[in-house]
Amino acid sequence: MPLRTYQNDCLESIVREFDAGVYRQLAAMATGTGKTVVFANLLTALNHRIPGQVWVLAHREELIDQAVASIRRWNPSLIVDKEMAEHYANPMADVIVCCVASIGRKGTMRVDRFDWDAVTKVVIDEAHHSTASTYQSFLELAGILRETEVDGKKKLVPTGAKKLLLGVTATPTRGDGVKLGELYQKIVYSYMMRPAIEDGWLVDLRGYRVR
Repeated sequence: MPLRTYQNDCLESIVREFDAGVYRQLAAMATGTGKTVVFANLLTALNHRIPGQVWVLAHREELIDQAVASIRRWNPSLIVDKEMAEHYANPMADVIVCCVASIGRKGTMRVDRFDWDAVTKVVIDEAHHSTASTYQSFLELAGILRETEVDGKKKLVPTGAKKLLLGVTATPTRGDGVKLGELYQKIVYSYMMRPAIEDGWLVDLRGYRVR
């Protein structure tokens, strides 16, 4: 099944920006436009540039199961495994889809099973959550962030490692005002609701007033 034009455009933008040195990227796409399909095809688009293990993080089981199914469908030759609750992924899997609560907790023994130097690509689904401490802890493990002291306080800052962090979300602006720009360098692609409706991929909006 071919990708939609805008999904191809998103992948091309991710690769182009990575080649330009933008390693911490954010893609904003409306709900229903196939964010999971985009990052399921990321391996084909980028693996020759940065071979290595891919981790996909999400915060709900339905998102995790959806990601596992989609990545397996688009990449039948790869080992795709799940790390969550009673599920323990093969540490040598090509792609590991994980619940952030399972891997991002301080002191969890799960982290000892993996070779973090082998991780070269991290995808965060619903990336507006990625400023939470559990995500930050994981990104430190993966070598994307490191702890340093700023003005006498400990803080996690980017390492500058040539690893891809891709956040995908339909809502890049947080309601609490926390800035995603401290983690992500750039919104590399945007395809929101209005153009998706105009292009025929989403149905038009209908408004109802309740008296």
